[in-house]
Parts: sequence; C-alpha cells; structure tokens
Amino acid sequence: MTKKYARLVIILLVFLSQKTIGQEYFTSGYIVNKEGDTIQGSIDYRNNSLNRIRFKDLKNGTINSYTPESIIAFKIDNDIYKSANIETNTSSAPVFLKTIVQGEKSLFSYEQLNERIEFYIKNNEEYILLVFNKEAYTLKKNEKFKGQLTFYLNDCPSINSHTERASYNAASLGNVFEKYYECTGNTVDYKKDTKIKIEKGVIAGVSITSLKFNDNDTSPYLNSKFKTSTDFTGGVFFDISLSQKEKKWSLYNEILYYSYKTSNEYEDIENENIYTTTNTKISHSFIKMNNLARYNFPVGKNLSMHFNAGLTNGFVITEENYKRVERNVYSVQTISTGPALSFPRNHEFGYILGLGLKNNRLTYQVRYENTSGVSGDSAVSSMRKFYLLIGLRI
Repeated sequence: MTKKYARLVIILLVFLSQKTIGQEYFTSGYIVNKEGDTIQGSIDYRNNSLNRIRFKDLKNGTINSYTPESIIAFKIDNDIYKSANIETNTSSAPVFLKTIVQGEKSLFSYEQLNERIEFYIKNNEEYILLVFNKEAYTLKKNEKFKGQLTFYLNDCPSINSHTERASYNAASLGNVFEKYYECTGNTVDYKKDTKIKIEKGVIAGVSITSLKFNDNDTSPYLNSKFKTSTDFTGGVFFDISLSQKEKKWSLYNEILYYSYKTSNEYEDIENENIYTTTNTKISHSFIKMNNLARYNFPVGKNLSMHFNAGLTNGFVITEENYKRVERNVYSVQTISTGPALSFPRNHEFGYILGLGLKNNRLTYQVRYENTSGVSGDSAVSSMRKFYLLIGLRI
C-alpha cells in the first residue's frame, strides 16, 4: 500500500510539471531597441546560452523573438543583459552578457551551454575575456585574469592587493570592482547583488514508515510483518543558493521532528496444545538533520520544479521497545515481557531522494528515504519512509 501510494503521488507531480513545461514563462522587464527606445513588457528567458528572448509588449500584447543582433539590451527582474560580440576560438559570436557591474569600468558574465561561466570587461566598444583555466587532473591554473584586472583598473593604486586575492566568480570579481570604485570615488551605475542567498521557512507533512528486519533465528518474532506507521512530521529549513543563474543549484538543509509507531504479532505453533504468541511494539521519535543537494528549474510563471538527493542523520529522543511472550503448554500458560530489541541504536543514517514543485512561497515535495534502522544487534533492520511535505518560505 505504501509503495502504491507513493508512486501515485510521484506520477501526479511529474504530470503537473509536464503540463506546465510547455507554458509561457514571462517575467516583467523591458528591452532597449536599436533606436535606443525602452519598451516595457514581459520576457521569457530561461537560458541565456540560447541567446534569444521572447518579449511581450505591455501596450499591445504582441509577442516577438529577439536576438543580440536585434536589440541593444534588456532587463528581466533585477538582471540587465547587454548585446555583445565576443571572441571564441574560431570566430566572433553575438551573445547576451549579464551585467555584474556597470559604470566607467564594467564587468559582465556569460554562461556557456556546459554551464561554465566566463567573465568579460569592456574597453571602449570591445568586450575582453578575463582568462582563467584550470588543467584537468592537475593543480595548475592559468590566472591571467588577475593581471588583466590590475591593468584595467590601474587608476586605483591599491587595486593590485585586491586582484591578487580574487577568485574567478561573480561575488569575488564584483568585490574587486567595488573596491575600485571606493578607491577612485567614481559613480557606479549598477551593481548586481552577488551575495549568497539563504531562504528559510517551515515545513510540515506526513511520513509513512515501514520497518523490516532480516531473517533472524534468535529473534524469529521480528520476521513477521510490522504495521505501516503514518505520522506527522515538521520542522524548519534553510536553502542556500549556489548558482546565481535562476538559482539552479542549492544546498537544502532541514531540522525535522519525525516519529513512527508500529507493532506485530507472531505465532509459533508446535501443535494444537503447544504454541507461543509474541506481541511486539516498537516506536521512536527523532530529531533529524537532512542535508541535500537540490537542482531547480522553471516550468511556468512563478513555478519551478526541483530534484534533490542527500544524506540524513536521525537522533533518538524517545523510544518504546517492548515484547510480550505468551507461552501455552496444554492448560498451563506463562507470560513474560522484555525488550524486543536487545541492542537498540540511538542514531540512524541513510539517504534521501525526492522531487517537488515550488509556487511563490509554497513548496510541495514527495520523498523516499532509506535508513540503517534502529537495531544494532543481529536482527539488522532497515527503515523505508515516504514523505508528503508542504514548505512555507518566511
């Protein structure tokens, strides 16, 4: 029953995402045409390596496609893109460059199809690549970009101390330009916020847990089927964005309260006059720490889908570990009680796989989790869990 229910939920999420993938994904913005006119509207632009946007005019609602050759610039949300010709290994290519810093000295970025991000500076009308290469399988690096920046920003005498410490990413290079403008006192027209974004919120839902023990000769009562446990779970999350581009990659972290309660009955019948009935009750509550890598991609307006995978650690805070054995030999009955598990663990470890949909501040998730279980003795256990969760960003 648990697996069938989980499959239905996963199929529903995939169906909803497929239904939305083909929908329009327009976000408020503007374009600057070749005549220098700014036209307000909304833009569909999911991948800047395609170097094409779809623009819906605010006044008449018409939709047209534009390339770097047909417009000067565009803005979507808080990102400004400039049309530019950049040099590749074989030719000059027209692209949209994302603006990191704009002013007397400017910095831009471009994301290749393989998601490698390159950075450019502008000298007069020429866009110059900041060179950085790292050789595969070695520690050798070509950090030519540091010398390029030192020369480009040479009207600040102290800039060399900042360029030498710079790394080849938007946050570090943006900081070099910030120091430059502080040094020279020149005005910055625009600077993209490149700080790491952390979203936090609360999450709650239902866990569906199944507990299984391996075949065990010393504790045969554990081999019979345990009841599936359906329980409340909830906690807080912290989602740390790693990619500025549509926040594709993030580190998603949770602190959750989780519990389960299950039982079984096992009968060992020698004959109609001699038999044993064992009733077992096992329950635990945990504080869980989940650490997941998450990949996000948009599938509609204000709607995105994500996949995540990672590790979970659970620490026991309460437990029930009980066994009642009723032995009948003809008319004589004896009853004994004791622990069902001889060596219960206080910690479980496992992995998580999941997917979900995000709509504005709400997130809907389904997950599968497999952990090492609660038994530390010869009756090795495994715990399989499915979660149906709703998160709210605060």
